[in-house]
Amino acid sequence: MQWLSDAGRIAFDATYVMLSCGGFALLVSGLMLVSPGRARQAGEWILIGTAALAVVLASDLVDKLDNGTVGVKLVMIALVASALKLSDTFAALQVAGSRPVRRPELAGLVKFLSIAVQLGFLVLLIRHFNLVSPVFCHQIIFLTLYGFLLHYFLPLRYRLPFFLFLSLSGIVFIFGFVQAGWLIGLGLILIGLCHLPIRFSFRVVLLVLAGGALAAFRVGRMPAPWSGAIWPILGSMFMFRLIAYMYSLKHRKAPVGVWPSLSYFFLLPNVVFPLFPIVDYTAFHRTYYDVDRHLIHQTGLKWIFRGIVHLLLCYTSSGSICPRQ
Repeated sequence: MQWLSDAGRIAFDATYVMLSCGGFALLVSGLMLVSPGRARQAGEWILIGTAALAVVLASDLVDKLDNGTVGVKLVMIALVASALKLSDTFAALQVAGSRPVRRPELAGLVKFLSIAVQLGFLVLLIRHFNLVSPVFCHQIIFLTLYGFLLHYFLPLRYRLPFFLFLSLSGIVFIFGFVQAGWLIGLGLILIGLCHLPIRFSFRVVLLVLAGGALAAFRVGRMPAPWSGAIWPILGSMFMFRLIAYMYSLKHRKAPVGVWPSLSYFFLLPNVVFPLFPIVDYTAFHRTYYDVDRHLIHQTGLKWIFRGIVHLLLCYTSSGSICPRQ
């Protein structure tokens, strides 16, 4: 039975799993080149799921898998990014037909590498000073880093689904499958109430009643079947955002859909930031890739850097800052 033991060690070896994930992504992208329309669309979703899995593996969110080296993780990310780029390039050639597709590929790649390096330095800064919490420093921040590296190469129509997959992965990692299921399930119920095919005023009444029921659970009037740990995050995600969302629905300020709506409520970093800024749904939709994406990414880096400076000043004034040794 020694061979079974050896096979088990190989199956859960981080290097083997990560390289297999990258190789599988390349295999899928290659099969998509010779596949018909519907099969190719299915292949695109498989590729998106593989990319999300690669980010989860690189961020060490799988407990039963030993942490791989940074080099192996980057090789896996590079393989998956190559598969995404190959798929996107082939789709662009099909649309353009025989005409050459002229894109500022080199300039865009240089800008991407510059942004990736800057984000990497910010990640190292966060890790050095142990900012926010251990789980943020060791997992969630890398979920953001590796997620960006692959998100950049996705077609626009797949970016929100990919972002949502990463956001839900972070929730599951923080709370576990059971409690994350309760958190996501409660959120889906609240979102579903917003879209019931009844008068708007009736939907508002149902949301108020749902809020009252949750308040009764929160104060202990009724025993809640879920952990009390999800309350701060549930409230942070839905308390004010539901108001902005319902206002947008009533006045038709922005179109709604499955991916935009779910991504709006289950924002990735919210799971580790109970005191999260109020996000307006209309602005969330209006400013989604409304200018050059490199400018958007660079603006995001500036805000991350400002947030780090604010946290360092706060921790320094309170004497609680603790750099890694």
